[in-house]
Amino acid sequence: MMMTLALYLTRRPSARNWQTGSWTSATQCSLDTTSKPTGSAWLAEAYWKITSEWMSVEFAKDYPQPDVWQPIPVERNNPSVERAEAALDKGIDIIRSDNGYNATHPEERRYVLDHLTAFAKRMKEDAQIGWMYFKTFALEPLDTVIKRFGKAATGIAAAAAREALIRWARESGGEIIRFLLSLLT
Repeated sequence: MMMTLALYLTRRPSARNWQTGSWTSATQCSLDTTSKPTGSAWLAEAYWKITSEWMSVEFAKDYPQPDVWQPIPVERNNPSVERAEAALDKGIDIIRSDNGYNATHPEERRYVLDHLTAFAKRMKEDAQIGWMYFKTFALEPLDTVIKRFGKAATGIAAAAAREALIRWARESGGEIIRFLLSLLT
């Protein structure tokens, strides 16, 4: 008895034809379970295809599709905004004053400070900040510092700033922002 599982590939531009072993640009492929491909490569590819198909169908049904450009409002009278700004400013000051960081990794330090300073300025001046700007200019540089310094004072200050910013974004952002943050934490 031949059993065929059709998979629609939504995230990959090509599919593998398991009978011939060649890659094609098909948008649909069949996985023939009567043939006996060997090795873990086949299993990994089949698992990826099944998982990606399930995720594209099930995920779309149960969750709203995230809009990565959705803004997070910056409400000046919100205490979480004030705490986030204070923690970010303190983190920037500690990173700026760490001479060891400047001596050993000057370009990384410059990247971190440039991004965090731009984010702090925008947080103080703008009425809203987009999710991608938040992720790129705040979370990623802080993650770089946390990874580099760990439990040292600079790493702890960066972790505190990151936590304060995430708390603010969770409180101020909509359902989509909370969902995107749940993927990061």
